[in-house]
Amino acid sequence: MKRLLARLTLGADLTSSTETKFLGYGTFLGVFLPGFLMTLGMIIYLRLGWVVGQVGLNQTLCIIAISCLITLITALSISATATNGEVKGGGTYYIISRSLGVEFGAAIGIPLFLAQVGTIALCILGFSESLSAIFPSLDMTLASFLTLAVLASLALYSSDSIVKSQFIIFVVIILSLISLFSGGTVAPKHLEKIAANSFFTPVSFWVAFSIFFPAATGIEAAAALSDSLKNPKFSLPLGTIAVVLTSFCIYSSIAIFLFHHCPRSLLVSDPLATCHLSRVPFLLILGIWGATLSSSISGLLSAPRILDALALDGVFPAFIAKKSKENKEPRIALVITLLLSSCFLYFGSINTIISVMTMFILITYGAINLATGLEELMGNPSWRPEFRVPWYISVGGALLALMAMFLIDPVASFLAIAVSLIIYAIMRKRHLNTSWEDIQTGVLLFFSRFFIYRLKGIGDVSRSWRPNFLVFSDTPLQLSNLIQITSDITRRRGFLTLVSIFSSELADFSKLEKWKGVIRNFLKEHRINALVELAINENVLSGVETYIKSYGLGPIEPNTVVFNEGLDQKTILDHLKLIQLAYSHQKNVVIFKDSLKNPVQKTQNTSFFTSLIGEKPGDIHLLWDDEHRNNSHLMLVLATMLNQHPKWKKGEIVINCTVSSEAVKRQRALYFENYFKKIRLKVKVNFFVTLDPDEWFSIAPEVQKASLVFAGLPPLQQESSLETYRDQVYVKRVAALKRVPDLGFVMASQQLDFSQLFSSY
Repeated sequence: MKRLLARLTLGADLTSSTETKFLGYGTFLGVFLPGFLMTLGMIIYLRLGWVVGQVGLNQTLCIIAISCLITLITALSISATATNGEVKGGGTYYIISRSLGVEFGAAIGIPLFLAQVGTIALCILGFSESLSAIFPSLDMTLASFLTLAVLASLALYSSDSIVKSQFIIFVVIILSLISLFSGGTVAPKHLEKIAANSFFTPVSFWVAFSIFFPAATGIEAAAALSDSLKNPKFSLPLGTIAVVLTSFCIYSSIAIFLFHHCPRSLLVSDPLATCHLSRVPFLLILGIWGATLSSSISGLLSAPRILDALALDGVFPAFIAKKSKENKEPRIALVITLLLSSCFLYFGSINTIISVMTMFILITYGAINLATGLEELMGNPSWRPEFRVPWYISVGGALLALMAMFLIDPVASFLAIAVSLIIYAIMRKRHLNTSWEDIQTGVLLFFSRFFIYRLKGIGDVSRSWRPNFLVFSDTPLQLSNLIQITSDITRRRGFLTLVSIFSSELADFSKLEKWKGVIRNFLKEHRINALVELAINENVLSGVETYIKSYGLGPIEPNTVVFNEGLDQKTILDHLKLIQLAYSHQKNVVIFKDSLKNPVQKTQNTSFFTSLIGEKPGDIHLLWDDEHRNNSHLMLVLATMLNQHPKWKKGEIVINCTVSSEAVKRQRALYFENYFKKIRLKVKVNFFVTLDPDEWFSIAPEVQKASLVFAGLPPLQQESSLETYRDQVYVKRVAALKRVPDLGFVMASQQLDFSQLFSSY
């Protein structure tokens, strides 16, 4: 019998008849008992009757059912996580941080720690309230601090002695419940006292829910002792589920009993109404004391361990995680817990603490269920729990917790969520290094897969076109126009992939990943969001061709290829080969004149005389080409997207159009006026009368001061002669605009009418 009891309660390994070696707590003492005592705290004795009196039996049973349902789903989620891998100190914090990341874990773990501290204060205040009902002259504040001091002494001495003492309290609570159910009548003297207060104003369902809900919680206190369990995989599921089911039965039974044996006015007006029904009232008093003190003890055991786990992960200073040499207890974390509990005792009241606790606990339960639901939904190879819960049950539990929060108090819910988000943002900014991998990447991949398949099924839609730039640069660590402008265009839309191809004679494969990291950090410092691709090839031109032909994933493949301008004759021919290849693969082409100056900065630093003649920073000029209108419309799309960037939004979009006569000018002016009015786009149009539409020299002086100029390039067909195109088109246009420092040539290659992108329907 001794061996059986030892294994059940302490998880001991009996190496001899006289010596036992402690290996951890068993299911009963390690999980069920602290969870049960935390659940059957002061609320069941001092507030459950009040809830019944306020909202009646039917609504009380609904409150109990909803509360226990949320807790039961959370218990199932904890069980699934516990049977999937090792659960160390911190319990629910450990589960959340290892699934959703240390930032998310801290955002939940810190409020959870504060909720546990609140539990300690709440139960001590409940204990003092019961004392003051018996001894009216007693100072509640003094009684509360003295009680905390006694419990603190026990906790500092040994958590093992506290855990063992809980068994005695458990017996007292069971006896008090037997005494309650064996009674059944209220003495007339108690009824006479409430005759004058027989009328009361009922509260709403959700206010009563917020008061009761903490009574249904407590499994997180048991989970926090996970590092002290002999077999967490076995004990956590069995113990937590048993706690919830047992609590539900007791709550419902007490509610039904009180409703049928005690007037509602007495239940509302007298916190100790249950004592008047008890066959042995003193046993009820002992039960109240035992329940309140045991819940405080559970909080003193669990809260320091959560704080200790937070410190071990670097959320708080490492010295907080320092443990005593004798019994490895988190003494410093316990002292901090006691100090915060004292603050709660001094400044808080029971109902205020309950409301704050309810919000933080609901957030915690929602996060546990969300983490478990996402793990089950994604089905990562590492997720193989022995106790499985369907993903929709866990996610449903998270939604139920969120719904309950906002139904209870929307303002308090927003504040609680805001606190968690602020903590999350601070943790993100600190860039905490962790030794484990969370599921954030898996979540992104899961939803990316869904949306990519969905996009593939929908097909291309003109009005939803977004630039997906494939940018080739041999100087990725320089802020050229190539990188800056494409980054500005793709801000909050589209994709930017920066590609650099290195010759195998000059590069080393082993350093490729290191170079990628350097480039990523450089881009991050300059707030440029881009994918980085580096490759080594014997022939750089061949490597670029490979990316143009094959880079991408389904509907997320690049639709626009971006180069720097070719400078010498051989380089120009190589560029034209790539442009021809991109055109044949229906990829638009943009060629930028290589400039390391920021085009916006150029106009911002203009002289006083320049500012007087009205030049504005960020002006974008387009050289309109009626012969190749799709080029012109693509330029207009790119200019419009660029103009929406904060750096460019103060500038104007200016169209420069050549016409053969004044009559044509008036005709074109009317066309542009009607067109831009229809598409609701504010654009300035300049006309240049010339008999030769290719006379780009006449335009060049007017656009030299622009921040950026887009000019069109005629299509380069597969059968076209590269030498002819170079001499008759490309070189001519480059020469004509050589005085324009910030220039981009555009060639529309997609089988898409870019003018339709501005249509509303």
